[in-house]
Amino acid sequence: MSTGPAIGTESPAKAGPPVETVTAASYVIPTDAPESDGTLSWDSTGMIIVRVLADGEQGLGWSYGSPVAAGLIRDALASLVAGANAMDVQRAAEAMTRAVRNIGREGIASIAISAVDIALWDLKARLLGVPLAALIGQVRPDVPIYGSGGFICYDEKQTRDQLAGWVHGDRIPRVKIKVGESWGGNERRDRERVALARKVIGPDTELYVDANGGYGTGQAVRVGAWLCDYGVSWFEEPVSSQNPAGLAAIREQVAPDVAAGEYSWTLADSARLLDAGAVDCLQLARSAIS
Repeated sequence: MSTGPAIGTESPAKAGPPVETVTAASYVIPTDAPESDGTLSWDSTGMIIVRVLADGEQGLGWSYGSPVAAGLIRDALASLVAGANAMDVQRAAEAMTRAVRNIGREGIASIAISAVDIALWDLKARLLGVPLAALIGQVRPDVPIYGSGGFICYDEKQTRDQLAGWVHGDRIPRVKIKVGESWGGNERRDRERVALARKVIGPDTELYVDANGGYGTGQAVRVGAWLCDYGVSWFEEPVSSQNPAGLAAIREQVAPDVAAGEYSWTLADSARLLDAGAVDCLQLARSAIS
């Protein structure tokens, strides 16, 4: 997904200090309780941390996923980045992308590249003495936040406590819960949980739902109709992000905004969603930013 220079061209970046070291570590963080969405269950989260050093400054990058990604960074990517111009992040991203051709660009390789890429951008910002947001290009002065959870495995008390804590305790004006239980096999409970969420948060808090690709296309259209009864304004990944045509069909027929893209691995994946008219909000979570 890199926008770096083509093979044989010179980098436009000015000369900068070389990257001295690249280190990667992985951590497994237990959740406070089992969690699940409509298509997956888990009890811990893996985190990949990358540090890059140049000219007395350290850049920090991270991604989440399997510890295998940290091993890939150490074994295949670090040697490509060490010694490279710390000001030319795009060229480093291009080198990493080429290096994983036979491994496969999606999945573990994308997680690894992303963590290194973010660390390099952070390093460049520190070398220039500017905020990272300003270096990349800041569009907004602030970003709205929402509380994200409402896991399907939660009982009624857990759901109530979490939502009430966000809205009435933390004063967060938007919340999101999971739907699509059992790959869309329990619509009745989905509706009961959405109704409960609206009751807990009251009429003025925005309510979002995330199906994690658990519904079929026609089913998602049907669900989208009753979501309106509860004032749901955000319908995340009603079907898989890898199904642009299905997302586009749903978007044409439901009132809530359709969001997807957090499981896109490259800019090309994201472009396909945009070209298909598949989303109101394009999410970017797992890709490198170069």
